[in-house]
Amino acid sequence: MMRKIISMDNKDNTLKRIFQLGKPFWGWFLLVLVLNTLFSTLQALAIALMNPVLKLLFTPEEVVASEPTLPSENFLNRAYEAFNSNVFEYIQSPEGVLATLMNLGVLLMIIFIAKNMFKYCSALAGVKLQQGLVKSIRDKTFEKLTALSMRFYKKNNEGELISIMTNDAVSLNQNTIMVITIIMRDSIQILFFLLICLSISVKLLLISLIAISLAMVIISISRKSIKKYSGRMQQSMADYTSTMQETIAGIRIIKAFNGEEFINKKFQKDSKKYVTSALKTRVITGFVPAISEVISIFALCVVMYIGGSDVISGKMMPADLLTFLFAIFAIMSPGNIVINNIARFQTGLVSAERLFRILDNDSTMPSGDKSVDKFEKDIKLKDLKFQYEDDHTVLNNISIDILKNKQTAFVGPSGSGKSTVLDMIIRYYDPNAGAIELDGTDIRSFDTKKYRDLFGIVSQETILFNDTITNNIRYGKDTISDEEVIEATKKANAYDFIMAMPNGFDTVIGNRGTNISGGERQRLAIARALVKNPEILIFDEATSALDTKSEQVVQNAIESSLSNKTAIIVAHRLSTIKNCDNIIVFDHGQVIEQGTHQELLEKDGLYKRLCDIQSV
Repeated sequence: MMRKIISMDNKDNTLKRIFQLGKPFWGWFLLVLVLNTLFSTLQALAIALMNPVLKLLFTPEEVVASEPTLPSENFLNRAYEAFNSNVFEYIQSPEGVLATLMNLGVLLMIIFIAKNMFKYCSALAGVKLQQGLVKSIRDKTFEKLTALSMRFYKKNNEGELISIMTNDAVSLNQNTIMVITIIMRDSIQILFFLLICLSISVKLLLISLIAISLAMVIISISRKSIKKYSGRMQQSMADYTSTMQETIAGIRIIKAFNGEEFINKKFQKDSKKYVTSALKTRVITGFVPAISEVISIFALCVVMYIGGSDVISGKMMPADLLTFLFAIFAIMSPGNIVINNIARFQTGLVSAERLFRILDNDSTMPSGDKSVDKFEKDIKLKDLKFQYEDDHTVLNNISIDILKNKQTAFVGPSGSGKSTVLDMIIRYYDPNAGAIELDGTDIRSFDTKKYRDLFGIVSQETILFNDTITNNIRYGKDTISDEEVIEATKKANAYDFIMAMPNGFDTVIGNRGTNISGGERQRLAIARALVKNPEILIFDEATSALDTKSEQVVQNAIESSLSNKTAIIVAHRLSTIKNCDNIIVFDHGQVIEQGTHQELLEKDGLYKRLCDIQSV
């Protein structure tokens, strides 16, 4: 199950790997960082200009004097006073204080316009970064999913995989890369505001830093709990996504068995788990900034008291104290944003680890490097043994020869190993022991894609896509011409029903081909197998789900497609394989008989008993 895959061990490199995912977008990341830095600088500058405003309003004589009233304590204090002096020099008007105040207002207006322009441009660049990163993450994950072996899909729930592709990809981006840009932006603001405070009073700043330290302790304590509940929240989201996917896919069965109430309760249970985990996560992520704000306000009150005492005693100018308080108030908003985003970052790490469990999964089918485009002689299965990971042996000592231009049938009870052998011939799985050879070469040495191009496959469960008939038939082979598509449909006895449709070959057949009948879907599947002119045709119980009339039409299509072809046919209905050149009988993962239809009847074994049951 996917829960095993998303265990949260070995997290040391998670953050490093997140940055590696964002590497193609470093240009956008740096642009966002530069714009945010400019925004933060102007934000701090707007606060710094409060000091001249206050002095103009309450102590205009300082503006005229342009000299510091109190001795400077440190370099930053002297720099800040020099800044104020330069501002006064730039905006001072000979017409008096009101005119100077008007000039200062214009300067503030310009700064605020520029600040918001940078903020807007940063938001646009952030969207480009965000959407590009989400697309990149999804593309990489999707590419990995298509490369993973059938063993992976046998172990994992497809609804959970969909949830990881959709929900976790977005969460990783929003709660890591974007969070980092936000934290950096607001941290720059905080740094500038702290410098303003430091330039005014070291003593008052130290009192404020005590509050910041306490807030960081609270964040550190809460981080583990946030990550735990975020993990449960993401898993719960995967559970209800899985239920939703299964419901949509199986809605006919749900309605046929009056299962609406049952599936509704299951979905409600899954979504309740998500809500519970989300609430617990929110309780913690909401509690942290709330407590931090209370601590900050307490520190602010202490600063007001001590700073007010200094003003009364003449140790500090009123404008400086008010500017300090403005700066401390300005820190609170970005401070809370930073604290909130540090909490969100834990959710992003959980999503990253879930995605990395897919990207790091090594359950891929290794490909050889030999090219192959012809089938000359035979396929030999030599002493195959196979078992799934539950140690249950599925195949034991299977040895079969499949000859070119001959029709070979696999028959036997359900679960006897027929379809598993097919899966191994197509190389969905590799044997635990033994080998499969194509014309004397182990198929594991062939390039997997080129090897699979030798086959045309028609399965019991026909998978068609919500696209036109033409695109479904030429699926994966864009170079196939319309004429070749038409010829394949004629061989598959599908041309007439296609032409009877209002849009002909341009008809969109719906998800999984729901707009056409089962027999029509199978004939399209046969056309899809034939259109690439494969060396070997495989029919895996292609007529077992059809009614008698549809079965006969499809069987005629199969027979017409087999002329001068090598074919492997798996069938439960033995009447459809009587004319095969070799019939191989499976039971309990072993080959117990093989021969022609007549030879097997004469052996009076399992095949004859199956024929008697079906009155063949």
